Amino acid sequence: MASDLKYSGYDVVLSSVAPHNSKLKMFKILGNIKIEGMFSKYQEPVVIPTDFIEENTPKAIERTDIIMINTPAFAQEVYEELIGKYGKKGQIVVFPCGGFSAVNFHNYLKGINRENDFYVCETGSFIYTTKLTGLGSVLIKDMKKSVGMLFGVVFFEFLFTFADKSSLNGFITTYLAGAAICLVTTIISAKCLAFKK
Repeated sequence: MASDLKYSGYDVVLSSVAPHNSKLKMFKILGNIKIEGMFSKYQEPVVIPTDFIEENTPKAIERTDIIMINTPAFAQEVYEELIGKYGKKGQIVVFPCGGFSAVNFHNYLKGINRENDFYVCETGSFIYTTKLTGLGSVLIKDMKKSVGMLFGVVFFEFLFTFADKSSLNGFITTYLAGAAICLVTTIISAKCLAFKK
């Protein structure tokens, strides 16, 4: 994803901490990443220099506007702590494939009195599937057929994070509203796909 964004002209920095940084170290040593796949811009393989990989994760956090934490839930704590310490006010923190990571991170920020410093959200999935196909090579296999649920989850997380949960009624109302939004966006997405066919 970082390589695709970089190739599309965005200012990107990619970073990771041990023990999650072995693949980044490999790409850094190789000096480039080869992308190929379904998009017209990748029908011929594209080679991108890896000069956007930053080994100093606090430095990477300080220089960005949008932070995407692309790790499973069990590996997110170290990044949450680094963002809490080095992040700047107004940054957007996104958890792709989150599983309520945004709620967890918001609660962590509350504990360090920084809950109003960041915009926190998550999605249910990436919009496309990728695969490492060799040393320094990435294949973009396909686009997801339906992303409606992704938008629903973002709204759901927003409601769940910022709405009133101080009482059981507030919690239930927030949960039901978020679930309804997820359902509606999924149905709309399915209808759009059916219409396109």
